[in-house]
Amino acid sequence: MKLINKINIKDFYSTQSVITEPGDHAALFKNLPIEVSELCRTIQGWVMHIADESLFEYKIPSKDYAEIDSRYARVIIQKILEKNPGNLTQTRNIQDRIVGVCRDMALLACSILRSRGIPARLRVGFFDYLIPGIYLDEIFLEYWSESKEKWCIADVRMSPELIEKYKLNIDFDLYDIPPEKFIFAEQAWNLCREGKINPRHIGSRKLRGLWYVRNSLIQSLAMFNKKEILFWDAWGPMLPMLTLKNGKPDLPESQLKMLDELSDFLLKNSHELSAIQTYYREHPDLQVPNQILVCNPFLKPELIEVFM
Repeated sequence: MKLINKINIKDFYSTQSVITEPGDHAALFKNLPIEVSELCRTIQGWVMHIADESLFEYKIPSKDYAEIDSRYARVIIQKILEKNPGNLTQTRNIQDRIVGVCRDMALLACSILRSRGIPARLRVGFFDYLIPGIYLDEIFLEYWSESKEKWCIADVRMSPELIEKYKLNIDFDLYDIPPEKFIFAEQAWNLCREGKINPRHIGSRKLRGLWYVRNSLIQSLAMFNKKEILFWDAWGPMLPMLTLKNGKPDLPESQLKMLDELSDFLLKNSHELSAIQTYYREHPDLQVPNQILVCNPFLKPELIEVFM
């Protein structure tokens, strides 16, 4: 297999993956905003985040929780249109939005940017500007800004409504987030291992711990390789839950060593595409398999076949 090298990393991330491919819906993207901030704001109007029931005073019907397993961009768009076939630029009522999470918003933004030839990818990370002291999980959008001549990190999920409700002090650009305002999964693993972040303070709203950071780290490698998995996809080394021994994390030493090496590698090679692809190819235990355990927090775990 011919490797894609450093000089055309932007070419690689400006083309669709199996997951971000919009299919027959690509034509609908033409009338959407070009500016990334406006585009993200538009996408926020398509998705009802599972954590926003109190924000919008809306109870998500239990039957709709299966929508958060909508893996492919084309499927997400189709379900949005099934709820309301109107133009995607129109404001949608809450009940006309698909139920999802930040990953789905970032995925849609990534798909739209790639359809315009703009390099974009998903990044796994954590942030504490919603709940100080607690690093919540986030799938960020990373895109190439031609005007700034650099890669930028965007929080597609953080809406004006959310900022207003919780009176958040967002004194930075949410579509070019400075590095001190978030941490990537590979950084989070190192910080936990070094004792600089308590693993009990990092993860989701309900699930936190070193095992969660481990899973995010492995997912990060998948995202680099355009395998845009769901938050709750698990495979290989991600399947064993972290146990505690004498109140301390208890993972096999061999797994700790493997994860230390993976985090160090990603920190050094996040923009070295050839190295990333080689590492992924040479570590079959970390690769996304054809069968994945999907652990939707509202449904029973299910082993399914995926095509990436």
